[in-house]
Amino acid sequence: MSENKKVKKEKSVVQVWIENIIQVVIVVACLVFSIIVIANPGGVKEDYSKINVNSMPVLSNSMSGTFEEGDLIFGEKLEEGEILDIGEVAIFVVNDPKQSEFQFINTHRVVGYYYEYSDEGKNYSGYKDLLKVESVKDEASADAYSQTLGWESFKITGYITSGDNKAIYYKDGVIGGELIKESNTDLIDDYKPSLAGVIGKWNGKKLNGVGGVITWMQQPTNFFFVIIVPLILLFGYNVWIVISYVIETKTAKARKLALEEAKAGGISKEDEEEIKKKAIEEYLKKMEEEKASKENKE
Repeated sequence: MSENKKVKKEKSVVQVWIENIIQVVIVVACLVFSIIVIANPGGVKEDYSKINVNSMPVLSNSMSGTFEEGDLIFGEKLEEGEILDIGEVAIFVVNDPKQSEFQFINTHRVVGYYYEYSDEGKNYSGYKDLLKVESVKDEASADAYSQTLGWESFKITGYITSGDNKAIYYKDGVIGGELIKESNTDLIDDYKPSLAGVIGKWNGKKLNGVGGVITWMQQPTNFFFVIIVPLILLFGYNVWIVISYVIETKTAKARKLALEEAKAGGISKEDEEEIKKKAIEEYLKKMEEEKASKENKE
C-alpha cells in the first residue's frame, strides 16, 4: 500500500469518527431538549400533585429583581402539612375566572396569611402581614401563636402574595408616583391562594435566559423544526449510508466474480476489462429495473 493510500484511509477513518460523534451529539441534544420541554408545565392539570415544579420558565417580569422574565427557576414540592413562612416564594395555581378564563401557575412571594380562629365560642377570620405579626411556619407554631393571644383555636386557610417588582404598578415605572393599579394593602395580589392551591416553593436557584428558550421550544412549530426535522434528516442520512454500502458490496462481488471467470477462461486482459464493464453495467441496469418496478407497484 502506497503512502498516499495510507493517508487516504486514515482520513476516511477520522471522517467516520467525526460523523458518528456529530450524530450522537445531535440525538442526545434532541432527547435532552425534548425531555426538558415536556417536563416543564405548559398548562395546569386538575390533579395539582402531578404538576412538575422542579423547573419552571418565568413568563412575566412581576418578580423582576429576584428573577426575570425568560429565566428558568427551580423549585420543590411542599411536604405534607407544610406551611410557607412569610418571605418565601410560593408556586401556586391561580383559579379565578375573574382574572383569566384558564387556570395558570404563578410564582410570587408570601407576604401574609389568611386565617380562621375561635375566641370565647365565636369564630372569626382575618389576615396578618409581615409588619404586624411574626410569621407562622407550621401547624404547631400556629397553635402556639393562638395560645399567646388566648384564642381557642387558630387555623391558616390561605396566603397573601405579592410580586417583587412594585414598579409595574406605577405609571412610567416610578415607585411612589401615580398608581396604575388600585390596591388597599401594599399592592398585594388580588388572588389569594388557598393552602391546597400552593403546590411548591422556589428554592433560590435559577438559570438566566434558559426559560425563554424552553417557552419558545414549547410552540409546536418551533419544536417540529428544531427537534423533529433534524432527527428525520439524520434517519434519512443513515438509510442512505446503508443503501450505498449494500450497492458497493454487491458491485465489488460482481467485479470479483467476473475477474475470476476471466482468469479461469484464460482470456486476455482486454477481454477481462470488457467482462468487468459488462458485469457492472448489467448489475446497474438490473438495479434500475427493480427500482422502476417497485415505483410502479407503489
